[in-house]
Amino acid sequence: MTLHAVPPREAIEAGWLPIYENHMRILQSQLVTLTSNLFILEKCFAFRFDLFLHSPSLFWASTVNALFLSSIMVIWRVSVDPSSDTLTIKSLRSHLRRHLREKFRADLDAELRQVNYKKEARAIEGRIDKLRNTYLAHLDSSARFPPSTEDARRTAVYLSDLRTMALKLEQFYDVLCLGHGRDIHILDYHPKIEYPLPHQTDIEDLLDLVARNSAIVNMPELQAGFWPHHRQSLATEDLQLINRYRVRFKLPEV
Repeated sequence: MTLHAVPPREAIEAGWLPIYENHMRILQSQLVTLTSNLFILEKCFAFRFDLFLHSPSLFWASTVNALFLSSIMVIWRVSVDPSSDTLTIKSLRSHLRRHLREKFRADLDAELRQVNYKKEARAIEGRIDKLRNTYLAHLDSSARFPPSTEDARRTAVYLSDLRTMALKLEQFYDVLCLGHGRDIHILDYHPKIEYPLPHQTDIEDLLDLVARNSAIVNMPELQAGFWPHHRQSLATEDLQLINRYRVRFKLPEV
């Protein structure tokens, strides 16, 4: 009988099962935060703030920064924290293996090898740990500001890094679910759910408001004399994007 053929209560020692369930819920909550943050960040990074705003917005810059830092700290808590007395996905793996019935341990080990978490996550975890310990959880008194090129290289974390870590953590967590998955995406942001149009998420509605109230989208009506001259200076792809929004807002193409 394989690990996936039985419910967790039959694969795990009865006395440790409540601890497993509680720890899985805690990690699930953290990973839901991470995937939600990333969904919003992806939308913000894709949006053309440079086209729709005259100058950088402190609100949107602060929003992106807060979500980015929150995501880094979630990853650190869930996977990087080296403390021996805290819950991480790695400590849960070790405890689960110890309390899993012996006949199922080989199945768990095989699935964990397929995820290959350590190899793909190690370099990113190192930079996240350095960034957290130098600038986020603590202010290292020996750190330079602005950081040197070498320090910046050791602490740089990109959206692509967060995306990679979220994917690997989801795969890792899914293995620990023992074949009985627990979703780490809220319904509105779920990548596998397609809602009928014109459904939009809250972040998409907010970004639409930025475009709808922008000077560039409303310029043909509000600055009709200036628009033909400004139109000539626009790149083709920018004009196409403006028109896509105008059609969405029931305005004529220009």
